Amino acid sequence: MKIGRIVSVIVLVGLLGLLVTELVMLMSQSGQLNQQNADVTQRLQAVQNENTRLQEGIVYYGIPQNLEKDLRQKFNYIQPGERMIIVVPSTPTSSISD
Repeated sequence: MKIGRIVSVIVLVGLLGLLVTELVMLMSQSGQLNQQNADVTQRLQAVQNENTRLQEGIVYYGIPQNLEKDLRQKFNYIQPGERMIIVVPSTPTSSISD
């Protein structure tokens, strides 16, 4: 009888050890998956922000006047017969003394 109890206790301790080991491994995997989820969520938010910005650009540039205004500003485009006025901000003159 005594040997049977000892064997039962050893088997139970072994099973308990296996369960604890598996629990630790599952907790470790859970932490890794949570980190991956956070990373993916952050990338998703960045892509959604970019998508929103692009959608706003599509709406903005869908209006021909806005497209023309930006092209004129970026490329200094003028139509025939128009004059371009360039405003240069004044800068203080510096005197060089020896």
